[in-house]
Amino acid sequence: MAVLAGDFLLGRASVALARLRDAEVIELLATVIANLVEGEFMQLKNTAQDERNPAWSQEAVDYYLRKTYLKTASLISKSCRASALLGNADAATVEAAYAYGKNLGLAFQL
Repeated sequence: MAVLAGDFLLGRASVALARLRDAEVIELLATVIANLVEGEFMQLKNTAQDERNPAWSQEAVDYYLRKTYLKTASLISKSCRASALLGNADAATVEAAYAYGKNLGLAFQL
């Protein structure tokens, strides 16, 4: 039932995105789904290993930040960017909105 509910919500979101008729925004938000799945796979891959042998290195921190971006910050940063694009903001504001969302998403998970 949960999978069907998720599929239903994804379908509704896709219809809402299509109605925007803004290809850049549609592509931006569609990549969020792929990012989320990739981040989940990263977490699943690393969970068992981290529990057996926790070790902190620069590589481990980089992996954690990448996974966190994909799972959480991608949604927030790309939503902020999409909002700025839909509001016809200038390029600097669009980039600032994206950076704000990325930092907010990473901070949320830390």
